[in-house]
Amino acid sequence: MDLKHIRHANLASLLGYYLDGWADLIEGMGDKAEEVENAVFDQLIQQNMPDVNVTKVSMREGFLSGEYRDYIKTTTSPGATTTIYFSKHGKNLYASWRSFILVIPNLKLLLIYLLMSIVITIIVGLIITESIIFKIHHLIINSVNWEIFKDAIGRWALFAILVFGCELLVLVVAGRVIRRHERAFLAKGIIIIASIFAIIIPLFVENIGKEIGQGISYIFKTYWTGFGLLLFKLINIPLYALWTITIILVLAAILGLIIRRNIFAFFLKEPSLFDAEDISAMNISVHKVILRALDSQGIDITKLRIKRDFKGGRREENV
Repeated sequence: MDLKHIRHANLASLLGYYLDGWADLIEGMGDKAEEVENAVFDQLIQQNMPDVNVTKVSMREGFLSGEYRDYIKTTTSPGATTTIYFSKHGKNLYASWRSFILVIPNLKLLLIYLLMSIVITIIVGLIITESIIFKIHHLIINSVNWEIFKDAIGRWALFAILVFGCELLVLVVAGRVIRRHERAFLAKGIIIIASIFAIIIPLFVENIGKEIGQGISYIFKTYWTGFGLLLFKLINIPLYALWTITIILVLAAILGLIIRRNIFAFFLKEPSLFDAEDISAMNISVHKVILRALDSQGIDITKLRIKRDFKGGRREENV
């Protein structure tokens, strides 16, 4: 248990929705307010309630309010608070406790929704990318330009081999005639030059170079157009992600309405069964401590208002 003896400023408007409470007015005991408050605080600390914080606070009604009142406050997860108040009301002593539940976001579920939307968006992006690339290849492979390009490449390769072969033959004959050695002109530099000529010369035969150029131009334009479309689609990925998370949230709201009869059931962290037990135990402990403190100050607790039912940690649930 975290024990804090200093007073903190709190806003009453941020306590959450009202869950349960008890109050009574003890006649002629107004001067006992401070003693009862100290006795209650000390006894709550001595209770050593697990996972319950006990503090003294100065409570302000709201952001714009300048009025303060002193309370003892106990808190436990998730967002459950019990405020205990004693004051002198004329000659009488006013004693009360009230419990509240602050509904907090279910961060685990919200993180799951976010991860689901990211995964779905990535899958959609991959499908879009694969689809566009497939369409690009389909357009290229099934076009007349592609057939002309393949035919031109084949003829260019054939002519290049023939030209290179003729060049080698000429070099061998020239080496034999001039130097009387077939390999005299087969130096590395000469072979490279011959290879370059073998590659270039066929481009000027039977419009092979023109056909190859047109084919390359068509392939480039097709890819450029396709990737332009792909870029446009990928730019819209954040919009797909927004739609995805919206659909997930709507489905979560519908499921919450059907299963829990609460549209926010799968967005907010409602007290579980275990939480409800802990909250109920805290409130019952607070009530008994107050009665014991009042009794220790000579107040006849048999004449106080009887608290018959205690609310569980969840709304509309009695203990």
